[in-house]
Amino acid sequence: MNSGFQAFALTVPLVLALAAAATTGCVTSRGELKLEMPAAQSASTSAGRIVVIGAVRDLRVFQDHPDKPSIPSLGFGGPVEKVPDSIKQRAIARKRSNWGIAYGDILLEEGQTVEGLVRAAVASALESCGFRVRDHAGGEGKGAARVDVNVQKFWGWFNPGVGKTYLNAWTETKFAITVDGRTRLVPVERRIKKNVHGMAAGRHWKECFEDLLKAYVDDVKSKVCAGLSHP
Repeated sequence: MNSGFQAFALTVPLVLALAAAATTGCVTSRGELKLEMPAAQSASTSAGRIVVIGAVRDLRVFQDHPDKPSIPSLGFGGPVEKVPDSIKQRAIARKRSNWGIAYGDILLEEGQTVEGLVRAAVASALESCGFRVRDHAGGEGKGAARVDVNVQKFWGWFNPGVGKTYLNAWTETKFAITVDGRTRLVPVERRIKKNVHGMAAGRHWKECFEDLLKAYVDDVKSKVCAGLSHP
């Protein structure tokens, strides 16, 4: 192979990485976001049924070098099986270059987790429907209902375009609703897509995920509240 071509081939990836860093400032780093939860709409809960939010489980599966950006992955810490759960539970997206190449990570701020956000979103939805929400079983009395939630997806990614970046955020959960000793499963899924001019900055990701949480709360209200009111 021509030595000039070899030098060019070795230089291109480095140039792309440096260009990405220059464009975004910190695309190769690990950043953090603090997401604000939508407040529950006022509703009378004094006579509402008690609903216990039981287990909320983060069941997302991370992969090394996935073939789709919608699959959770991490840029730091080595193989995903060696990354502590405390990091995975906060990971919500990857930082990428203008060409879509994954480099750094986007984590929730210390103190926030995917499980915690979903639990808070479910509580907000149920309270808006007039239910009295308890975080743990015990002392709620006869007639109380229970919901357990498996989080199968909670992830963000972007698709690069000409002059625009298309941000995506996706959550997929499955509820186990138990009322009067009978349990049924209810899936709740929401995906949103937003256009951003230029590169995606932290404020864009924050807005995207907060919009996702608002839409998810509305979905829980329409799909789960009905099942609790009319088992």
